[in-house]
Amino acid sequence: MSDNVIVLAAEFDRANADHLQRCLDLLGYQARLAITGRDVLDLMRRELFSGAVIATELALDGQPLLPRVSRLPALECLVATGPAGDVQSELLARRGGASAFLPRPVTVNALANALRLLSARLPSRRRA
Repeated sequence: MSDNVIVLAAEFDRANADHLQRCLDLLGYQARLAITGRDVLDLMRRELFSGAVIATELALDGQPLLPRVSRLPALECLVATGPAGDVQSELLARRGGASAFLPRPVTVNALANALRLLSARLPSRRRA
C-alpha cells in the first residue's frame, strides 16, 4: 500500500468527491478531500501532495484553480476531471497544466492510468 503517497482530491460536490476517494482508496492512495477552491488552498498550505485530481469547475475568486495547483513544487502528477464530452473543460484542463483529463464518472482503471507517473515511483502498491 502507498501510505506515503498523499493525493489531493477536489470535486465540486460531495458525491463526486466521495466517489473519487473510493477510487483512490482502491488504488492504495491516501486522499485528502476538498469541495471548494478555498478548501484546496487550505490543504495545500498544510500538506505536500505528490498528486492531485482536481475538478475543472473549481475556481477561486473567479479564476480557475488548476493553473495554481499545477505550480506546486512537490506535485508529480495533476489529473483533471470534468463533464463527459465537454471539449472546453478538457482544453481548460490541458491549458491549466493537467497531464490527463478524466470524464465523469471517473473509473478506477482510468484513474490508475492517469496516475501512472505517480504510481511508477511507488515501491509497492495494491492492484485494483
